[in-house]
Amino acid sequence: MLIQIADLKDQVERERDLDGLGHAEHVRDDIVTELLNEIGGAEIHLDPRDNHHALMQARSLARQARGIADAAQQRADELTVLTAVARGAREERRRPPVC
Repeated sequence: MLIQIADLKDQVERERDLDGLGHAEHVRDDIVTELLNEIGGAEIHLDPRDNHHALMQARSLARQARGIADAAQQRADELTVLTAVARGAREERRRPPVC
């Protein structure tokens, strides 16, 4: 089991570079959990960087979401102005001519 865990280490790191794509980390964690259960049942987190990596991904997504929200709000404001201008022009055309 220890050899399998060691063999999966490099693959886990490569997959982490691909933003968590792949399954090596889950396989490794399952093997470690099985091993720990066999030797006493203690549970530990193998890699404290997992939480840091998840945090960095969440922050990145939040920044991207804020950028999308800002762009959407700007577009909504532009459409509000364009709608008001079009409405004003339409009302101006509907007014009877001044004699």
